[in-house]
Amino acid sequence: MDGGGTLTVSVEAVGEDWQVNFADTGRGMSPQQTEKIFEPFQSQFEGGTGLGLAIVYQIVQAHEGKVWARSREGYGTTFVLRLRRASTNAADSSKPAALQSSVESNATRKPHAMAAGKEARG
Repeated sequence: MDGGGTLTVSVEAVGEDWQVNFADTGRGMSPQQTEKIFEPFQSQFEGGTGLGLAIVYQIVQAHEGKVWARSREGYGTTFVLRLRRASTNAADSSKPAALQSSVESNATRKPHAMAAGKEARG
């Protein structure tokens, strides 16, 4: 974010999925930029390759998840990552029950914001 701003990361349970939101208070993107943001070579940053979000998209798709961006010029951008929750069945779970409940209880915490390199509580 040019000139500073706030990045807020939040996690929530949505049906059978986990949804992670990354919302910033930057300059936002035009609808045309938002539409193409996950295509290769779409970098808006000097020295960027434009491959980062294209790779993210492929990884998320490989895990049967979804990723998208919502943006409005002058108001910032939110990237949303949605992945299926791991099964909580003991037979199906690859995580110990204590770890699974720790992950679930941490997901109910308030969003955490990071402001221009300084930690800020949300």
